[in-house]
Amino acid sequence: MKQKYDKRNMNDIKNYKKHFFYFALFSLFVTILAFYKTQTIPDYLVMIFALFFHIIAVIGSFLHKDECINISDLAFNIFMVIGIIYIKTPAILYYLIFMNLLTLFTRYIYKGCLFKLSTVKSHRLLSPRLSGDLLHMIIIVLILLKLCVINGNFRK
Repeated sequence: MKQKYDKRNMNDIKNYKKHFFYFALFSLFVTILAFYKTQTIPDYLVMIFALFFHIIAVIGSFLHKDECINISDLAFNIFMVIGIIYIKTPAILYYLIFMNLLTLFTRYIYKGCLFKLSTVKSHRLLSPRLSGDLLHMIIIVLILLKLCVINGNFRK
């Protein structure tokens, strides 16, 4: 899908930032709930990382600090990769799936990344030819495969 980052004005950015604030608050709440499901030290450490950067996202959107939103965007993507590798608790893996589905949902509604739409100047992690939608779908598939392995669906 074609992103609409160039066609924004300051009023659009403020509006997106307000929407981002509500999604960041919701994500923080869900992350706090998921935090209570941690069972191992790696789960605990990854979830502390997630909580910290969700708080930065909420504060950044509330105070209109683009740097905080950009840092939390980078941390969110790193969190997803680290989560796939280290998380072993199924409840936390379901949380990761939920967060990726929420991200895809907001990308569909806003026709772009809400992190980037709510900032004046954003960073680009990937090639413009590589869609974030595709990456989030790949992450969901990888998490589902990991859940199948954890639940014993791939064992003989």
